[in-house]
Amino acid sequence: MTARESGHRPDAQGGSITDATWAVAVVNDAGAPLASSTEHGAGLREDAALIETLSGVTAVPMSLIARDAAELATRLHGLPRQVGAIFLTRTNRARTRAAQHLLTELDNRPLITDDDAMAITLTAAVLNYLIRRRRCLSGCRVLIAGAAALPIISPMLLTAGVVELTLWNLGDADQAPLSWVARDADVVIDLVGPAGGMDQVALDRPSGSVVGLDQRRAHLLALPGLFRALAAAPALAPAAAPAAAPAAAPAAPVDIRLLCASARGLVSATPPHRRLPVLSSPHTTDAVTGAALHVLHRAAPPATSRAAWPRPNERDHPGRR
Repeated sequence: MTARESGHRPDAQGGSITDATWAVAVVNDAGAPLASSTEHGAGLREDAALIETLSGVTAVPMSLIARDAAELATRLHGLPRQVGAIFLTRTNRARTRAAQHLLTELDNRPLITDDDAMAITLTAAVLNYLIRRRRCLSGCRVLIAGAAALPIISPMLLTAGVVELTLWNLGDADQAPLSWVARDADVVIDLVGPAGGMDQVALDRPSGSVVGLDQRRAHLLALPGLFRALAAAPALAPAAAPAAAPAAAPAAPVDIRLLCASARGLVSATPPHRRLPVLSSPHTTDAVTGAALHVLHRAAPPATSRAAWPRPNERDHPGRR
């Protein structure tokens, strides 16, 4: 194990994992970085500092080097017991997904990925757009352009109540041009960018109906509140284990319901004039924490603060179609 992988890795505030009773490890695999990422170390420290500042939970940046997803999962499994949750970021998405799947067989600690974080933010943006137009979620059509790049977004939207989904990828362009597929969609999620012809599509659509991540850290919006909720969940309280046979700390489940609740928390924190809430606002973190804790405590998600939240039996507002 390298010095970077040590449990004594200093965080952005000058502490270490061994100083914390519960911490988030902000991890990347430097052996399989994102193709578009050029700042691994500095960016990792910035992400950890942001999460710690907004959540109040110790966040420790940690860069690993693994040969493959299996080795990455094994090294994540071997992190100190004080690490109650992991944010795996700035790492090749295929390796990240494989390691997330493998880790569930080895460990019960929550692992959040960049894909999870992006899906939360995009789901919130879609819901905000539809809510402001007083649309019934179950009757709206959402096109996911580049769906293969973010597989989790489909179950996220289905869980949120959007059931009419169209999945489109660049390989479909010859048989079904994007401009043709998008014309009857209420919302288009942009995962392809200008290379997929999205610029031209956006010109012919209502303002705000093309949803993407415009800011570099927009995908981090829900993470401070989500990690605070995980740290506060009773099941996550570290238990003393015998030195001879340490047991894994019990962990709260991270599933689609929890991620979707985090998206609804973002919706409730979004000011009327914005598509998404402000990352640095304490209200954003508090709203996500409250929504996530309701799911972690097996309670129904809280209602959003907006009176315009569509109910399944609502009909479309006259003249809005």
